[in-house]
Amino acid sequence: MKNLNLLLVGLVNSGKTTLAKKLCRHGFFGHFSIDDFRERYSDGSHAGEYRSWYRFLRVAGHAPFPKNIFEFSGVGVNKEAFMQTMKSSDQIWKTVYCIASEEALKDRKGAYDEKLSSIQTPYGKSHFDDITLEEVTNLYECNYYQTPSILIKTDSKPLKAIVAEILKFTKEN
Repeated sequence: MKNLNLLLVGLVNSGKTTLAKKLCRHGFFGHFSIDDFRERYSDGSHAGEYRSWYRFLRVAGHAPFPKNIFEFSGVGVNKEAFMQTMKSSDQIWKTVYCIASEEALKDRKGAYDEKLSSIQTPYGKSHFDDITLEEVTNLYECNYYQTPSILIKTDSKPLKAIVAEILKFTKEN
């Protein structure tokens, strides 16, 4: 049986990590975030960034559990490498695009700043702040990752309802 992998992409502060943690309580065993790989493998240099991405892509190509979650912004120089990794794997992939209102993003900024301070990357904070709603929406509309996908506004309803919507989506063909 093929593994089911859920790709969570979207705006910084949109709630990807929160959703991933909740989904792990509902049958997803693996949660793999590029930020976790950066914490483990990067030293803040470009070589460290590529080392982190190499390991992240390697796990994505051969996910270890029947149901896995992969999380990153979905944009930037490595989006093509991730998309190609998905295409070359023999696994089932579905994509959840996460967005939120400007107000919600501002409210979550403190948690984001704390998280960013623990991540070693050669990019400045502005690199992560440059991800736009338009960019994420365009990726969704053109089905960039070539998978069944949904767009979730993470501040549109209670978290429990959003998780239920994603779980329903994962069970659809």
